[in-house]
Amino acid sequence: MPIYNYLCKDCDEVFSLQHLMFETINNCDICEGENIVRVINPVRINKKTPTKRKVGSVVKEFIKDAKEDLKTQKKELTKKDKELNKEIG
Repeated sequence: MPIYNYLCKDCDEVFSLQHLMFETINNCDICEGENIVRVINPVRINKKTPTKRKVGSVVKEFIKDAKEDLKTQKKELTKKDKELNKEIG
């Protein structure tokens, strides 16, 4: 459940409550006053990437890995083809 912060305008205190998103809070947790407003907290967004790599180097690395995988698969298929030909022939 999310934690929400509220400001009571009667006692001028901020308090936090954990409740469901659709629940409504009517009274201050401290003074039981009814003049409360929910406080919106800022959210921090980190836009930095952990490692900066150029797109070209990522693509080249992907192509290199894909070629190696294809070579391995080709060797395995050639080996299986030879085994099947021996069994048939």
